[in-house]
Amino acid sequence: MSQLPETHHLRRRLLDDPDDRFDFYELRHFGASYMLNELELEPWVIAEQLRHTDGGRLVLELYGHPDRNKAIDRMRRAYAEPTVTPIRGTARTRSGADRGLFGGRP
Repeated sequence: MSQLPETHHLRRRLLDDPDDRFDFYELRHFGASYMLNELELEPWVIAEQLRHTDGGRLVLELYGHPDRNKAIDRMRRAYAEPTVTPIRGTARTRSGADRGLFGGRP
């Protein structure tokens, strides 16, 4: 519980009643949130586990609330990875000036 923010509803709930325990519904909610936000599983995979039939829409709506710092890290990772895959035979072997304006022979 020490990792939960002061404003987290579970922290407030346990302060009101220290003997309060999770029920199965809350455990299901925790599991889905953990799989989506911590394990970064695809929403449709989690939806299958929960037996949802909407392809992951409800998973995103209900459980998609990652920690701000974790969300920023995900965005940084996404933009740090190469996004262009070279196609075989298109690697540049000569400078652009050698090939002319459109890559043809000079």
